[in-house]
Amino acid sequence: MPFILAAEQLMEVEAPPRAQWIRTILFELSRIANVCLFLGDMAVQVGATTPVFYAFRDREFVLNQIERVTGGRFHPNFDRIGGLKDDLPKGFGLKKHEALLKNEILLRRNGRTRTG
Repeated sequence: MPFILAAEQLMEVEAPPRAQWIRTILFELSRIANVCLFLGDMAVQVGATTPVFYAFRDREFVLNQIERVTGGRFHPNFDRIGGLKDDLPKGFGLKKHEALLKNEILLRRNGRTRTG
């Protein structure tokens, strides 16, 4: 993404607002997946194993949403200079909302597991 933003600035090209919003949504989903990985690893480091399974289950769900849009899980090649490769698939908003709710539940459950 930094390469694409730099190329757009050099070429004085701006992606349409919809493409910018979709990029933001996908990057935030990627960040949520990374937080799930962090929480699972942190639980292992303090000696708790149960939260790891919750974290990886929810991370898997988020990565599935990213894959559904981009076709790739860890290295999605979806961005293009000046926009995106494709539009969002039908029903993406509903699945994204479900992923966010699952992660909110994960965070609450992890907090209870760590603090007793």
